[in-house]
Amino acid sequence: MSNDVADIQATLKNIGVTATPEQIQSKLNALATFNVTGNEAKRNVVRSLAKGAGVDPLAAFKAGYIPMGKI
Repeated sequence: MSNDVADIQATLKNIGVTATPEQIQSKLNALATFNVTGNEAKRNVVRSLAKGAGVDPLAAFKAGYIPMGKI
């Protein structure tokens, strides 16, 4: 598992979203075909998977956010 995948998985976990490394890598690979890489690709994957799980995608980038399931 690459560092990017591990970073994205940790970010998603912090906002209460579970994603497999395969899901994350698949999205990164799809973005790479459009020359989207680096931080922009990471943000896109986090937003996409968070939105798919019904979580505010911006929550991953807000300080002090606590997922409802952890309250």
